[in-house]
Amino acid sequence: MKVKRIGSVLLITAIGIASCVALPIQAAIREQHRQLVTEFRDTYLALSWGDILRSLRRKRGKGGSRGPGQPPLCLIVPGDLSDFDDSVNQGTLKVWDNRPLFLWQETIKGIEVRKNRSWTLMWRQSLEANARSIIYAGKPLERGKKYFWREPVSKDEVANNAYFEIMSDEEYELIKKELEELERRLRV
Repeated sequence: MKVKRIGSVLLITAIGIASCVALPIQAAIREQHRQLVTEFRDTYLALSWGDILRSLRRKRGKGGSRGPGQPPLCLIVPGDLSDFDDSVNQGTLKVWDNRPLFLWQETIKGIEVRKNRSWTLMWRQSLEANARSIIYAGKPLERGKKYFWREPVSKDEVANNAYFEIMSDEEYELIKKELEELERRLRV
């Protein structure tokens, strides 16, 4: 029984080695410079799956993950600015107001707010070239729901989405009472 097993392993190893030797040497060489089609008809290029996937991906410009010219977006409203450690919500800003104020630094052509999972458009507004802020003017956003805002882009561009969540009714009421108490103390 052991002899048959050893014989099978040797046979498989021999077939593997023979098939590697039979491959043309050019298959192991990947050209590093561009050549005309007529020059490499007889040359075989060895590509890994990573090379193939890399060639299919969208090309990104300089500027990091946001791409070139993507303005930094900033959502300004009363809210919890700390990044709470919840794997589902990590990086999502909780905001108090259901009509937030949006700020940005560079010129953007417009703004849109969408629901997080469904991408349902909640509000879109064209902007003047010198605009640097705007208050949300669409249908009031629902408490406890997640949204994102961004500059509208064409399908071949990468969008810079800024995620946020409107506080739940309970959180809203708690902060509202605290603000009223603080206001009352300041008047005295």
